[in-house]
Amino acid sequence: MYQQMEDLHKSLNQIQKEYWIHTDLFSFQWWVIAVVNFGLFFLFIVLIDRQRILPITIAFLVAFIIVGTMDETGVKFNLWEYPHQLLFFTARFNAADFGIVPSLVALLYQYCSKWKPYIIGNLLLSALISFVGAPIFSKMGIYKLMNWNYLYSFLVSLVSLMVIKAIVDFIVKKSK
Repeated sequence: MYQQMEDLHKSLNQIQKEYWIHTDLFSFQWWVIAVVNFGLFFLFIVLIDRQRILPITIAFLVAFIIVGTMDETGVKFNLWEYPHQLLFFTARFNAADFGIVPSLVALLYQYCSKWKPYIIGNLLLSALISFVGAPIFSKMGIYKLMNWNYLYSFLVSLVSLMVIKAIVDFIVKKSK
């Protein structure tokens, strides 16, 4: 049985590679993913508070890990899909996980370091991601909801961003 799964996996990898090279790479959707991700990542680099670079970078990395893991889980459970990828060989560089969400979360952490403003910012950022960004990416065919909806995304985003702040605060506190 394992050999059969391995053979199917190899075939799927080859099909994904061919699709990415011949259909996805340099398509309109690919350019949108690249420009928005690198644009927000560049904005993050420009705006980062040089006096607090370590905790803000940790916020970026924790967000990258948590959001990426949640996205991979959602794809594996057929909750959503990303028909277009920045790179075909890693799920971590999909439409939102590379630069968009981690950059926004790190900037939220930078500008709202206290819990009360962070919670308000979290509500606004989660709403922006779930009710503006995700529907735009859906209309463009970059993000496809299967067994999921935007309200679930909003609720999961709220919780995730709280967990990210708690983890980063814990790491920063322990490092002092």
